[in-house]
Formats: sequence, C-alpha cells, structure tokens
Amino acid sequence: MNIDGSARLEGLLGDPGRVPSRIPWEESAERIGLEFPADYRRLVDVYGSIRFGGDLSIWVPSGRTAYPGYPNGFEGFVHDTAAVAEELELAYEDDPDEIPYLVCPSTGGLLAWGGTGNGERCFWLVTDLACPDEWPVVIWFQEIGQWDRFEGGIAEFLLALIDGEYAMAGELLAAPAALPWTPCLDRPWAE
Repeated sequence: MNIDGSARLEGLLGDPGRVPSRIPWEESAERIGLEFPADYRRLVDVYGSIRFGGDLSIWVPSGRTAYPGYPNGFEGFVHDTAAVAEELELAYEDDPDEIPYLVCPSTGGLLAWGGTGNGERCFWLVTDLACPDEWPVVIWFQEIGQWDRFEGGIAEFLLALIDGEYAMAGELLAAPAALPWTPCLDRPWAE
C-alpha cells in the first residue's frame, strides 16, 4: 500500500462528514477468495462509497442491495464484475478477441471497482491474488473503445485524476481539475 498516496488523497478530499458503515474486510478472502488492496480499504473505511466530479463512482461491498435478488456484500461486489463482463460481451460482440483482459476476479483477470454514467469502467488487474497492493488500475473507455492501464493503485490513480496528471482524465470526467466529491448512499452491512 502506498501510505503516502492514501494520506495525500485524504488531505485533498478533506473531512468525510460522516462515518461510513464498517465493512468486515477480514472476511473477504474466505467469502470470495481474495483480499482488497489496502489503499482501497482505507478509502472506503474513511469515505464509504463516493462519487467524483458528479460522475465517477467508487463502488463498495455493501450489506444491503437496492435490487431484489441481487447478492449482498463481497459476493455482490464480484457480481458487479460479472455484470460488466456482460457489458463487454455486448460491446465486443462482433470481435470478442479484442477484449484484452479476462473479466473475472482471478489471476490475470479484472475486478471492477467503479465507473461512470457514460459506461466507462474502472478495474484492478489482478496480477497476483496474494499481492493486492500491487494490482494496477485498468480503465475501459467504452465510448471511445479504448483501454488504458495505470501503473498504480486506486489512491495513486485518484491523485493523478485530481492533479490532472492522468492523460485521459477528460475522458472520465467533464472537469477533472475541479473535482468535488459527494458521498453515495451508505448501505449498512447486515448479516
């Protein structure tokens, strides 16, 4: 984990103004076979689910779903990745070999963690299940049919987005330099 990156991100984002529901991270390996990157856990523990620039949402495992029949918790988070895989299959139905990655939370595959209303999706590339802090960020820019790999975790990626250092920031957000964030609905963990 890049502690400096996480601390710097928190410094830029400021006071969360709320205490999000606690997520039992210690259960993720048993429930879905993987742990989450430490910078992501820290971001979610401090801010919960948030939206940047009114559009880029950071997804979190939640204890309750808004959709009947939809799985909760860590299983629901993995289900979101399966839903994105379906989006990709539709987008690439004429040439599925153009999808550069497997979309599944296993070594060599993608695990979705966010997206925009325009269909851009943010992932981790699961390079090694045992080393989640080393997973790079991969973005699928659905509207322009392009993929980009960012060599850093979620905190470093969000910092590059906020600082305007991420070359494709304009494809994700309308105004990356002015990046206010807002909390999303907190769905408490309940077993």
